Amino acid sequence: MFLVFFFTSLFVSLKRSRPEATTWACLGGSPVDSARFQTLIGDRRTRVAFVRNSAEWLHRNSFQGLLLYWKYPAPEHRVNFTVLVADLRNAYGREKLHVSVVLPMNSRVRRESFYVQSIYENLDVVLLDGHRSVDPSRFPITTCACPVRTLLRAWHQGQYGMLRVLDDLTMETDDFRKTVLSVSFGGVSFTLRHKNLHRVGAAAVGPGIPGLRSNESGRLSYVEVQERLRGDGWKRSYHRYGRCAFARKDKQWVSYEDEESLAEKSGVAAVGSGLVVWDAHMDDFTGQLGKPCPLLRKVRQIVHGETRLQTLTGPVKSYRKFF
Repeated sequence: MFLVFFFTSLFVSLKRSRPEATTWACLGGSPVDSARFQTLIGDRRTRVAFVRNSAEWLHRNSFQGLLLYWKYPAPEHRVNFTVLVADLRNAYGREKLHVSVVLPMNSRVRRESFYVQSIYENLDVVLLDGHRSVDPSRFPITTCACPVRTLLRAWHQGQYGMLRVLDDLTMETDDFRKTVLSVSFGGVSFTLRHKNLHRVGAAAVGPGIPGLRSNESGRLSYVEVQERLRGDGWKRSYHRYGRCAFARKDKQWVSYEDEESLAEKSGVAAVGSGLVVWDAHMDDFTGQLGKPCPLLRKVRQIVHGETRLQTLTGPVKSYRKFF
């Protein structure tokens, strides 16, 4: 309860200092929340009470919207979840509140868990969950953290590129431009099987060594990556096909977002309704490398059209050739 109150107070303070900001509350985000969602949608009276009470809570804490993040409904729960979304949209519209849903990148999971067309019809924007789509402890090859296009080998392991997701959505809904794609500021690190085979798609044997700050195997913050690049032996490269930066030294390998890779995602983001950021705390908030929040600043420029749109080379009449 203390943590909930603490973070709610932070958002209330943010709203007071920046009244033009739109703040949202997120419900869910972990597989362990599934049982609570099942209880919520299972009974009509429970849904009605939730709609009413959630609207009151949002107003009381100066939030303007609610984000539903169920990871992920079973097929038998699709109908009741769609009804809940419709009820929230109708009630929140009268209360001048917003509602949105987080959908998975994986098209098979998305179609099994949600009535995609109905979700899009009821909402103004829909977020795509690109949050930690790769588990370095299980993924057998190196890959980009948030690729525009994935290698075929990575796609066979379940990773989807942004273009492939957009292509699938064009077949699932006419409102695919409501989609908000996502990037993560957290780098994905691997331990290579062979130190001389270090391209994207090279064989990996597990997660990379944890950083001193993040202290998590397979994950590095932007500052940790830049500090390693400033040390001896680390070399930065750029993967043009996936539009991502990566760095390596011996058997340590990490893919991450920097200002160049984010700028090259601007054209894809422009197809939808913006760009959402996961792992924002892994940006350089204290300005150790220069101006504070370089990645967040770049995303802001992309969303507000302050950067030149980057287009992919070659014809792109169909996204399907990309993975």
